[in-house]
Amino acid sequence: MPASSDCDVVVIGGGIAGCVAARDAQDAGLSVVLLEAKDHLGGRTWFKELGIGNRSVEFGGTWIHEDYYVNIMRDAERYGLPIVKTEDADVVALVDADNGQIDLGFSVPPEQWQDFERAMFEILSAAKRVDPERPLSEQGLEDLDISWREWLTARNLPRETYNFVDGWTVLNFGADTDEVSALWIFAFIAACDNSAYALCLVHSKIGNGSMDYCEHLTKEVDVRLDAPVASVKQDADSITATTTDGATVTARAAILAAPVNTWGEISFEPKLSEVKRELSAKGHPGYGFKVWALVEKPEEGNLCILNPGADVIQYALTDYHEPEGDLIACFGKKREGFDLGDSKVIEDSLAEARPGIKVIETEHHDWCADPYAQGTWAVHPPGWLSGHQAEMRRQEGRLAFAGADVAIRMAGLIEGAAGSGVAAAADVVGFLGES
Repeated sequence: MPASSDCDVVVIGGGIAGCVAARDAQDAGLSVVLLEAKDHLGGRTWFKELGIGNRSVEFGGTWIHEDYYVNIMRDAERYGLPIVKTEDADVVALVDADNGQIDLGFSVPPEQWQDFERAMFEILSAAKRVDPERPLSEQGLEDLDISWREWLTARNLPRETYNFVDGWTVLNFGADTDEVSALWIFAFIAACDNSAYALCLVHSKIGNGSMDYCEHLTKEVDVRLDAPVASVKQDADSITATTTDGATVTARAAILAAPVNTWGEISFEPKLSEVKRELSAKGHPGYGFKVWALVEKPEEGNLCILNPGADVIQYALTDYHEPEGDLIACFGKKREGFDLGDSKVIEDSLAEARPGIKVIETEHHDWCADPYAQGTWAVHPPGWLSGHQAEMRRQEGRLAFAGADVAIRMAGLIEGAAGSGVAAAADVVGFLGES
């Protein structure tokens, strides 16, 4: 039986939230042990070598906004992390699947510009009601916490305007639009100083990758990889995390920074609150995918494809240039019957927007099949945010919670993960200081 060890704080999960929480707790003078189930840090970010194109890329979360991702940018300055931008697109193609039409650039016809203005006004009016720094469940926003499809359909927009607005929002989803809360969109806009345009500008990234970021965060932390946690047991004086191989870490407090969809794999004593158990059992519906496709260089240059009604790829953009071709990041929703490792499937879907495009190779990581993720970035279904956001982050005894899934500001995103790590560390520092 592996030996036990003791510390002030045990952090469960080595994604960005867990790494930030561990760093902050350590900075506060507490001893910390971080347990990560995988053989690397990063959680649902993963910067690793690509088998095609001869470079390392992000297989999970990637892009940030330099103006509004305040926690990420503060750490980038602290550690000297380079921030680089994805090149602007030379061609933006918006596909109208219902009409078999491909529009380039701004596809709203002049006679619908007033409808577009009305849509933007209503989106910004909804966003102005949101305080992104407070739990959405404490703001009386239930009327906005309906599906994006329901909210947008109720605006009675002409088809071209609807498709354009939907296209620029669906790129943020990893699920069908009837599974995603409109309130998530409004909360994001509110966090960006009420700029809807900010949705289109999240295109910077950490130059050396998320792995480099996490390694800087945990440089002084006792990190234990390949250590999936099987149980968490707390009593009046301590809390003990036991890994699947029987190793135990006993601490004065713990921070759970694993994805919500994986909480059911851990036995908690006492049990988590009923709301947490129910939401974890249901799981957030994020089942998106990210596929890297090496394509023959398009004559028109960098591509940005929006195809919200597509069966496979809904959003794609050129991100790197290689001697062999261009690397395009492709996003969509995982469907039964599609083999995402089949280059022809990816090529056929891209060809809906750019006929004649040639895919050489593809590569991806299946986050939905990953036992330590069981889904992609958190997609908040209708009713989740306005009903339970405060409860999802509420500390239970000696156990605090972190992660993009339970973040208050910018939930589901890299910035939300970092911010929740800051908040969780502050929770346990305060708790231990009082106990």
